[in-house]
Amino acid sequence: MDLSRLQWIKVVTPPADYHSHWAYTPQEIEKMKNSGSQVINHGETTIFPLGFRGKQNVPLEVGDLIALKQHAKITHIVEVLDEQFFGTDEWSNRYVKIIWWKPDTDWASLPHAKEVLGVDLTPMKGTPYLFDSFKDFSSTWKGPDSLKEFQAFVLNQLSKI
Repeated sequence: MDLSRLQWIKVVTPPADYHSHWAYTPQEIEKMKNSGSQVINHGETTIFPLGFRGKQNVPLEVGDLIALKQHAKITHIVEVLDEQFFGTDEWSNRYVKIIWWKPDTDWASLPHAKEVLGVDLTPMKGTPYLFDSFKDFSSTWKGPDSLKEFQAFVLNQLSKI
């Protein structure tokens, strides 16, 4: 797995009144597919529209990787597939492909995000943030190769799960 484009984090934790405790589970993705959303869920390939509240102008590029965080766990690493946001004023979407997840694991048993990332990051809202936009990230991961070192650390941590 190549994490050289991992530079974003996004919180996707559903609200307390949502019908599922976790977002983008295999069951949730299948429901999206059955309800007519453009979803590919075949073997090792899962592609779905990742939702963002409101209009977005975040400069996500095709190939960028986003860590999805919910309930203090990294549950997915996804790759952006399309060139721009689409949707309504209420919701914007980007098609993403899952490159890492543990669909058959009880996600409550996943390690805390701090263990996976080597730093405690708390993104607010559902907007994607660059890792290096967090002060805690910049104070933990220092130097000219800090992002590459971080990506190698995350790859190592994910390989242990």
